[in-house]
Amino acid sequence: MNRMVMKALPGLVTLAVVGLVFLLSGCDLGVEKPEKDGPGPLSITIERTREAPDYHNPLDWWTANHPHGINDGVFSQRECMLCHAPDDSCNNCHEYVGVSLVRADGR
Repeated sequence: MNRMVMKALPGLVTLAVVGLVFLLSGCDLGVEKPEKDGPGPLSITIERTREAPDYHNPLDWWTANHPHGINDGVFSQRECMLCHAPDDSCNNCHEYVGVSLVRADGR
């Protein structure tokens, strides 16, 4: 019987792995991505106290590339805080992607 189990083991392991992948592929294990004006706790809201600058468009490009402007000294986090409230518009994304949170004083 020992020899039979050893012959069947690779097939059983393969079957178990395939079954696990199939089972998990139907599960939503991820967290919803933060979304501007979206539903739920990761919604990003931006108060419109001013008109958005042209360089914020298109928004998808801006969302991905704004760190370069800060890192390159084109503008500072303090300038961002003139229009943005970190708890409503910045930190939901920053927590989601695992980068430093933005403080209200822009430091």
